[in-house]
Formats: sequence, C-alpha cells, structure tokens
Amino acid sequence: MGKSAQLVIIEKLPRNLSFIEKIFPVARSFTNAFQNADTFVVIDSSRIERTGVTQAPKGLSIINIDHHRDNSRFGDYNWVDPCAPATAEMVYSLISHYGFKPEKKIAEVLYAGILVDTGGFKFSNTQTRVFSVCARLAACGIDCHQLYRTVFLDKSNGRIRLEGLLLSEAVFLRNGRICVMTIGARELQRTGARDSDLEGISNLTMALMSVRIGILFFRNNDSVKICFRSDGSYDIGELAGSFGGGGHAAAAGCTLEGHWTDVRRKVLRGAVTLLTKRGKSS
Repeated sequence: MGKSAQLVIIEKLPRNLSFIEKIFPVARSFTNAFQNADTFVVIDSSRIERTGVTQAPKGLSIINIDHHRDNSRFGDYNWVDPCAPATAEMVYSLISHYGFKPEKKIAEVLYAGILVDTGGFKFSNTQTRVFSVCARLAACGIDCHQLYRTVFLDKSNGRIRLEGLLLSEAVFLRNGRICVMTIGARELQRTGARDSDLEGISNLTMALMSVRIGILFFRNNDSVKICFRSDGSYDIGELAGSFGGGGHAAAAGCTLEGHWTDVRRKVLRGAVTLLTKRGKSS
C-alpha cells in the first residue's frame, strides 16, 4: 500500500513475547516516530494514556482499534468491538477486508496475539471465527506448535518456582469458588523471579475446576495492583470498574493505593458480594 510504519512499545516486552523484537524493529519512544508521521494507530488500548502518550501532536490522525468495552473512544477514527476475542483478530479482519494476505512474520505476531487473548483457546471468549482466522494464519506458513511453546512454555526457572509457590500458598474462599494469590517482594526474592516473568501469571488463579473468580494481588511499596479472572460465570469487569479499573467480563484489573490489609479486605468483600448476588449458580 506504499505505507511505512514504526512500531513503538514503551514498556519492555515480557519474556514470552520478546521474539517480536527479532521480527520488527521496536522503538521505545514516540519522539522520533511522531516527527515524520501523519497517523497514529493505537492497538489494544482502552485509553490513550496507557500508550505512554498523554496527547498526540496536532495534525496527527488517531486510529483506535480495540476490543475493551471500557474504551474511551479517544481516536479520530474508532473501531471498538467488545465482542472480538482479540484485537489481533480484528487486525487480521482489516487486512483480509482489503484483499491482502499477511506475510509470514505478520501472521506470526497476529497468531501470538490471539493465543494470548484467548489463553491458548481456553478462555470463554474463544469463538468459532477465531479458529477460522487461525487456520488462515497457519496457511501463511507459521509454526503454530513453536509459537504455542514460545508464548506459554518459555518460562525461566524463577517463573516455574514462583508458580509452585503461588499454588502452594493459594487461599480458597467460599467453598473453593474464589482463589486468592499474592505476589510481593518476598515471593520474588524467594523464587528468583523477575518482573518480566509475570506475564499471564494471573491465569494461574483459575487452575482449580471449582474456581469461579480468581484474584491475584501484586504488592508494591505504595500501591496494590489487582488482576481479576473469571470462568465466565461472573462479570469481573464490573468489579474492577467499581475500583476505578476495567477490562473484560472474564479478565480485568485495577490498581489501588492504601494499606495492604485494607485493600485486600475491600477487594475480597467486593468479590464475595459479586459471587453472592450476581453470579450464576455453580
């Protein structure tokens, strides 16, 4: 199409997605990228601030492509589909709509994006069309088996030890329907895990069949980050929203300031209330 693009990712990519930097050059700042750009395409971000940009330069058109239902529609052009299982699937649909077949390296990244957002096709958002799209991406010559191993099985020793610790210290409430795990400096030091090892670890809260709501607390010095997961029976996006966060019905999060015990008590009270009043019988 005669267009050139610069991929910008402010934060360091997690270990399991670092292969993207071997496929595409990644810039860590928007400064140079904005100098010669006429369009700013934001992918999979509900708010422009999450990209690291508070305000795009004047005259720059913003295209916003996302599947988060709490998207603020910050773009000049907004394509927001909360029913889409993955923004990567939306991007493929856009490419396909204009009659293009993605080259292998693009197909690899799109396939990985779908794997992440569907939990390897395990999450409740996995729809029939996802398999159709992935079949077409596979036809581009990608190695689906190796991509799965890279995304889900490329773990450091610290990550493996951390998973074992979290499982052994998990707290179960309400007859095992709520699973609570906590990560702080203590857990990282004991296992040797790093921040780059934490991608997707909140899914571990749903490892037990009886669990309906999973909660993972990340304790920092002055705040607590909370990741919520659900088996689809409960809308934990609303729960996260009540604490100023957001996300999907089955995967959401928020960050709260305050004393650790107060934050934990408040969040667990909200989860129990949701379990009691809004969930389907289990």
